Amino acid sequence: MQEIYWELGQFSISMQGRYSNIDDLEKDIELLYGSEDFGGFSGNDWFLLNKKTDILEFLSLTVPSFFFDMTDEMFHLLRELKTINFKQFTKMSASKIIMQDSAFFSADKDILLVSSSPLQIKASTALSENFSLLSDDKGEYLGFILYNATKNIYGYDPDKNNDSFIDYLQDMLTFCDEQQYELMDDEDEELLQKLNTLEYRSADQFRIDPRAEHILSFVKNVKLTFYDIVM
Repeated sequence: MQEIYWELGQFSISMQGRYSNIDDLEKDIELLYGSEDFGGFSGNDWFLLNKKTDILEFLSLTVPSFFFDMTDEMFHLLRELKTINFKQFTKMSASKIIMQDSAFFSADKDILLVSSSPLQIKASTALSENFSLLSDDKGEYLGFILYNATKNIYGYDPDKNNDSFIDYLQDMLTFCDEQQYELMDDEDEELLQKLNTLEYRSADQFRIDPRAEHILSFVKNVKLTFYDIVM
């Protein structure tokens, strides 16, 4: 099983593997096959396998910046998923790992679900204990799911971290919807004050939980993008 992490501040999922950056990956691209986005316009995420062994060598999946609550219907569907093995999944979808446009998070169950079509999901393919690719019943890619999501964020330490982090995460995700982005685009002052409050609280939390650095990175990027404020 692979080590897979939620890079919260970068809005992505990544796999710990032999390739740490795109430049190193590009040098070996003739040895790999699957989905890639070297040009930046393909609409694909990164899912590359070794041509000789069919082992997954590189994974980088986009977590959309639009978040919604999970619904009871979604939870029901997840309980009914059938299993598709990795070989069958890659045969159908290795070259078609398309970026998804919606993210769903459940604080109560600590689940991150990313899919443009969550109600069409019928099957899962596990890559790790907590992470699975999602597909229709034929194995065509429809997104992914991460269980124990906050425990799979870089910086998690079971001996030091505490459950209060999820409160900070929920505060961050309140900024991640269309209405909030429109307000930020208009440089709304009230929203800026809320961002400042989140920043100060997260800076205090960082002293005991390194995962708070991801929230600080989010605030930094938002303030620069929408308010031209350099932190």
